[in-house]
Amino acid sequence: MASVKNCVVVIDGANVACQKDGKAHISKLAAAVQFFQSLELVVGRYPVKCVAFVPNFWLHVKPLPDTAGLRENKDMDKNDWMLLNELVHKDYVVLTPSQSHDDFYVIDYAVKYDGFIVTNDMFRDHVSNKVRLKV
Repeated sequence: MASVKNCVVVIDGANVACQKDGKAHISKLAAAVQFFQSLELVVGRYPVKCVAFVPNFWLHVKPLPDTAGLRENKDMDKNDWMLLNELVHKDYVVLTPSQSHDDFYVIDYAVKYDGFIVTNDMFRDHVSNKVRLKV
């Protein structure tokens, strides 16, 4: 019997979670992951693998504590930080290295595993790079 191919969904986590206020809303990212994971029940025949990429510093900078600390994350509250930690431990979220452009990880993973990208980003800067690589 032939193996069933996964339907791969790659989420641009920084783009999906961030709002105009500049803060990361991890509950929005978690909702997107949950939605795509739930498609497996609807589609039935094809397992859905959903993975999101977010910057490493989101998890490795401490959330706003009850008392001020040296390494506060002013862009994320403690509940969001705990939710992100849970998503990472469940392998739904992959942390990208500091000082790297996480779009490259999103695009590379989607190309490598023939996946779909979920983002609000138009990737205009990457489209021009792709055209240059083909020539």
